[in-house]
Amino acid sequence: MVNYICLALNAFIVKSFFSTSYLFRYLLILVVLILFSACNKKRSGPPKVLVFTKTAGFVHSSISEGVDAIIKLGEENNFVVDTTAQAMMF
Repeated sequence: MVNYICLALNAFIVKSFFSTSYLFRYLLILVVLILFSACNKKRSGPPKVLVFTKTAGFVHSSISEGVDAIIKLGEENNFVVDTTAQAMMF
């Protein structure tokens, strides 16, 4: 009798642990913990900004002016500005 109870309890634990809702919860908790641990690490040096200017054909005349303005803001506020039109930079 005890063996049947242990088997039933074991099956319940395995089923509840690997069921979709519980597995989703465990994965969600794991992802959140990883994100929080990654967010606590600070990089050395000034902050960096990447300005992405790729267009789908039409190039607006104010793009270069906007990039220049962001570079100027970076110089004034101590952050590094990188500019690119290449999607491979991501």
